[in-house]
Amino acid sequence: MDTVVEHSENTTVGDQIKIVYDLERYIFEKIYSTPPFNFNKSIRMAVDFEMLKTIIYALHDEGLFKESNEDRVKRLCKDPVQVPIPCKKGDNKVEKLDFEYLPKHYHEIISDIKSYRSAIETKNHTQAKIIYKSLLQQYSKHRDCYVVELLPESFQNTIDKIQLSYLSQEPDEIKEKAYIDFVKEFIKKYEYDHVSLWNALNFSRQDQNTLKELSFLSFRFIGPLKNKFAIRQRNSKIRSLKPKKNILF
Repeated sequence: MDTVVEHSENTTVGDQIKIVYDLERYIFEKIYSTPPFNFNKSIRMAVDFEMLKTIIYALHDEGLFKESNEDRVKRLCKDPVQVPIPCKKGDNKVEKLDFEYLPKHYHEIISDIKSYRSAIETKNHTQAKIIYKSLLQQYSKHRDCYVVELLPESFQNTIDKIQLSYLSQEPDEIKEKAYIDFVKEFIKKYEYDHVSLWNALNFSRQDQNTLKELSFLSFRFIGPLKNKFAIRQRNSKIRSLKPKKNILF
């Protein structure tokens, strides 16, 4: 589901370029100062921001900032985690905090920044606008954005609006999931017991007998109908069995 962010609609191309470049500087400086990324020898060699950009983009091409499947499974796992200092109950396992479920890698974000730069350089502003929205929506779910107030002011308000828009969609998404789960369970329950399904839908005995006859005819003629006469004969039998009223409602 695409999220509409009012701020992105109202900002100029110049404003969006500044926000993307501010975001780039912010996350690149975080990479430079945050483990485990800054353990990389190449990153530590950077003497200024331009050199850091060149190094990070080269490492990005090598896949350094991708989240491995193992890391993703570990991040999304809901099992308690061990802590060095036991809690009051003497247990050194505690529930994970909300922010620990958020991604902390940057591969997809850097990819979008590169794509945005390319769109701007080729003056494809329509494509740049699409990438801009995708980039900020994606970054709004990153661990960096858990406390919005810590973000740079230039895009702090935008991220805040995106997160609020996700919250407004949550009740509808919960209802949709509950409905889908209900339908799946309903189908599973009656998949091999059509009679119970018909009883649950309050079909009359006559309607049930009709459905059985239709089912038998469908099965009987499941093979190839070799000529038009056989097709007309089959359709005629089915029409004669159909009840005059709607059997479903």
